Amino acid sequence: MVQNQYLLPRHEEITMRLLFFTAIALLVVYTCMFVMAIAIYDEDEDQQYQSYLPDNLRVFQLLFEITFMVLAAVLFVYIPPNPELYEAHRSSFHLHQKLNTHDGNLMMGALAGGVKFDHDDDENSNDDDEQRVIHDAQSVLKKDTKVYVQVDDGGDWVLGTVRNMSADETICFVSPDDHKDVAKYATDQHSKHIVINLSVAKEAKNLKLAMFGVDPAVLPSQTDRKYDLEFIPLVLLNLRSLLFKLGGQYKPGIFEREPTNLYQYDAFKLAVEQNRMDTFNYNDDQVFDVHNVACLMKAFYRFIPTHLKCLQHLHFSDDRILLQFQTIEDMKRLLEHEHPKYQLNAQQNNKQAISLLVWFWDLCSDIYQFAAKNEMSIESLAQHVVAPNVYDIHPQIEPPRKHRILQNVAAFCKLGIEYALNRRKHQKMSM
Repeated sequence: MVQNQYLLPRHEEITMRLLFFTAIALLVVYTCMFVMAIAIYDEDEDQQYQSYLPDNLRVFQLLFEITFMVLAAVLFVYIPPNPELYEAHRSSFHLHQKLNTHDGNLMMGALAGGVKFDHDDDENSNDDDEQRVIHDAQSVLKKDTKVYVQVDDGGDWVLGTVRNMSADETICFVSPDDHKDVAKYATDQHSKHIVINLSVAKEAKNLKLAMFGVDPAVLPSQTDRKYDLEFIPLVLLNLRSLLFKLGGQYKPGIFEREPTNLYQYDAFKLAVEQNRMDTFNYNDDQVFDVHNVACLMKAFYRFIPTHLKCLQHLHFSDDRILLQFQTIEDMKRLLEHEHPKYQLNAQQNNKQAISLLVWFWDLCSDIYQFAAKNEMSIESLAQHVVAPNVYDIHPQIEPPRKHRILQNVAAFCKLGIEYALNRRKHQKMSM
């Protein structure tokens, strides 16, 4: 995009505006002083008399100067900083290791920015900068919105929270959620914030919304007492509560059908990202589609980074794997790490990954309880709801083989839902 060479950068433009405002104010003050000087006495030397005009102007001048100082003090903090200063600061003091970050489509269709593309290193990558920024930032980056910030190109993505925006909505102040990241990444050591200049495409592309496609371990979580599972993100608990509050369990094809209004789905997803789910009218069935809630819960699982999904290390390409999981007891041994042949993803967040998987099965078992009205069988829930979202198949695998792998995952998840139903039954009996 060709820019007018006579246009000033944004930070210089606003600085010049403030200086012009200051010059006008000084002109008014000196005009008052000049009028007072010549109005003290009348020009007629024979009939000298004292004028009240200087006293009135002194009061006006005092009030004007007080107003000017207050406005100047308030407006000064909103002058956008020169992004080159922050860039130089980061280059000098934040020499941290470059890590490969996972890709994730964190944005809905209505927001074209903040996505890390595979072709970032291409020769045309500079042309994509404006396409990757968050559009309509003033309505998207509300206070307390969760975002990911990449401090250096190709470096770490830091999870943070939007704390403030400048008056002209070009500067975004992000507070890192982890206090350890403050000293390491904060570009403004006084306020302890990461400062992003949204008017500069090179910086704006390093900011993206965060809730879907991130490591669940970084999200606020708690124990779900209903399912007796630990480390469940609050966003899932809130969406489940909303789903049942709106009667989603009675809707035919719930979790299987797609939203009828994609614009409403995008807007609802954005509201969840910004922690403002209460802005929607959920009371009128014609206003809000409850399928938005169900599809968003599926999206949460679908966008979990592949390496964090606990089923990825099971070889579903081998049909013989199902011979090892034919009973509920087989599934129980796997989840409790007692299976003689297979183990789930054994990483540090393994416990949360297993809890999330079982939580999804428990949710499907809840939906199945209303199968007479929602027409969702265990087979449908396993094949169309759980399997495609908890297991990622490599895109280069041929379609026939891909279909076979998905069938194996679905059969495994069907047993998982039956395990959840059996677990629920034993929990009720023990009460």
